[in-house]
Amino acid sequence: MILLTILIEHATAQSIFTESGYTSLTIRLSGKFPKKFPLGNPGVNNVLSKKPAEVKQINDSTYLLSDYTFGPTTVFTSLNNQNLMTILLPNHADLLKIHYIDSTNYKIDYQGYFKEMFDKSNQLSELISKSYEYRSPAKSIEKAQAIFKTANSYRDARLHGIKRLTDEISQNVNVDIINNYYTNSYTDFLKTIYLTDNYSNAIQNYYQALGLDSITQPLIVPTRDLSYYEGIITPIHADTNSLTHTGYNMILSSIIKDSLLDLPSIVEEGPNAYHSKLKMQFGQIFKQDHNLFYDMAIAIAYMEQIRSGNLLSFTNQYELIQYFKNAQISNYILYQNDFYKLKFDKKVNGKYHLPFDSAKDLVMEDILIKYKGKVIVVDFWATWCGPCITAFEEIKDLKVQYSAQNDVVFIYITDETSDFKLWNDYVQNLSGEHYYLYNNQSSALYNKYGIKYIPSYLIFNKKGELSNANVGGYMGNEKTKSWINKALTE
Repeated sequence: MILLTILIEHATAQSIFTESGYTSLTIRLSGKFPKKFPLGNPGVNNVLSKKPAEVKQINDSTYLLSDYTFGPTTVFTSLNNQNLMTILLPNHADLLKIHYIDSTNYKIDYQGYFKEMFDKSNQLSELISKSYEYRSPAKSIEKAQAIFKTANSYRDARLHGIKRLTDEISQNVNVDIINNYYTNSYTDFLKTIYLTDNYSNAIQNYYQALGLDSITQPLIVPTRDLSYYEGIITPIHADTNSLTHTGYNMILSSIIKDSLLDLPSIVEEGPNAYHSKLKMQFGQIFKQDHNLFYDMAIAIAYMEQIRSGNLLSFTNQYELIQYFKNAQISNYILYQNDFYKLKFDKKVNGKYHLPFDSAKDLVMEDILIKYKGKVIVVDFWATWCGPCITAFEEIKDLKVQYSAQNDVVFIYITDETSDFKLWNDYVQNLSGEHYYLYNNQSSALYNKYGIKYIPSYLIFNKKGELSNANVGGYMGNEKTKSWINKALTE
């Protein structure tokens, strides 16, 4: 009987996690709630889409977040500097009740499939913040071997270091859903950064972190073969539970761009040719001819085309409808294709993608000189950073106050760890100047200004001198305003 119950629950999850449709989170306020509800700007992401979300006010006590989604969709937001996180499911409606005892004290009751995760939001937020120490070489790499003779030996050292790091950070977590979510999401995130996203640069950065240089000894980048992916991609990536992990999209998006795999164009050669090549590369890992990993890789390949502006032709649409056995996937891709048709007419000024040569590490002076004579507020953030996203909403009113002044500019800096398409989505709705840098450039800035966590903020006066800094969390509008006014008078 117990086994039957487990099998039924697993089958139900398999079905729910691979549906598409509208999901919603209703927020109901009661008691002595404030007139202006201090909810942070939420971000939502699932394996096929990441974007900012809009919470609409229905009446004075009711708010609604609703979105068309595929599979489990993670929502990050905040309330009075308290980070909140949950996962919404297609065709399900979750409810968040907030009863205010007075204007600042309240009780929260969450009703939904992932209630346990929501109730432990702070614990998960602490894990994610602590994880930002991955930029520290001492925490994130193994130093037992300096120069690697094979790509697979580099891979194994990295995998060992990743496991050691995630185990260390999560060792005191005793909630299974938090531990599993964090460990799997962060493991895939680090695999992407260190193993699959621009392998050559990754191994060179490894050597640089060890203090080695090519002048004293040749730093060889070993050639990879297809066995390189053993241990990076595992059978867990074909399990529907992977759809709940935020790193899943990141690693699949990185893999399908890897020249080692030599994948064909999804729009030119179609999903069947794409599937055949995937099967050739990963058939030793996945014994089933059709599985979730292949489906998601192909779906992401379509989404990459759409979000890049290459909307699907009628032939493309016909091919994907014929290919996917699960029509929920094809329905979602077609919906997104129609959605992006309406978006591409928008143009944004002040958007700079990889504006500096990758060989140049220190780029802050180049950025500052562009805004000479202005007070500059610099926000270091990333698309995967929940607290960064929620801070956008908090600072919005302050930006409006200075919008009429021509001597204050807000600058946002992120790097290649941010999903490029999602970065574009945020830029569409976020005023200011936006810089997307190479990882080595952002690392140099973090080292120069002592930044270990994000969001972090720097304020420069009109002379281009650093006036104030807050490294690790938003300092609040009052302090930010006082710092800006101070910088204006220096």
